[in-house]
Amino acid sequence: MAKITTEDCKQAIVDYIYKNPEELRKQFVDMTDPLLQMALASACDKKNWKRMFKGSPTPGVIERGFNCVPFDDQLRAYVYENNHQITKIDVQGE
Repeated sequence: MAKITTEDCKQAIVDYIYKNPEELRKQFVDMTDPLLQMALASACDKKNWKRMFKGSPTPGVIERGFNCVPFDDQLRAYVYENNHQITKIDVQGE
């Protein structure tokens, strides 16, 4: 199996948000529809995601944290990898 790269993780985040736009609405409860559409456009642009860290919280699992730059550290995503496969994406906002 191929090694998971930072670009693979960014694409996985964008795909996840594109397929699950309600994740942004859950994170930003008071977001109106025009703001949600603008947020989705920013969050679905792979260039806006910057890696913050890479670590191993448990043996065999790699965690990468990303920040969506237009949101000034208010929207983050965490990508979990095990055996060269992305197993989980967690989106968090403030």
